[in-house]
Amino acid sequence: MKAIRPIDTNTTWNALSEKDQKELSMPTHIDPEPEPEPEIEDDSRAAHLKWCKDRALEYVDVGDCKGACSSMLSDLSKHPETKDHAAIELMAMLLMSGNLNAPAETRRFIEGFN
Repeated sequence: MKAIRPIDTNTTWNALSEKDQKELSMPTHIDPEPEPEPEIEDDSRAAHLKWCKDRALEYVDVGDCKGACSSMLSDLSKHPETKDHAAIELMAMLLMSGNLNAPAETRRFIEGFN
């Protein structure tokens, strides 16, 4: 039986070929490609919500936060599956209390709608 001697990791690493070092340095787990999002039907809730967000964000892009919120609230009421969205009342309260006066805050709130 051979005697076990301590391993000098630097010497052992340096003794490996460049190819082996590269292979051992690679991550052992690589995330798979994300699956593409499914196509959305035009009359679906998701498509309507995306349309509402896109229209509201056009107002945010020009700095009109009140217009963005008004657009979002109005457009959400036009679809049966979004007309009673839980965030409608919250958006109205945040707008009236001055918490959606900055474009960055308004954008973040609108983009957070699900």
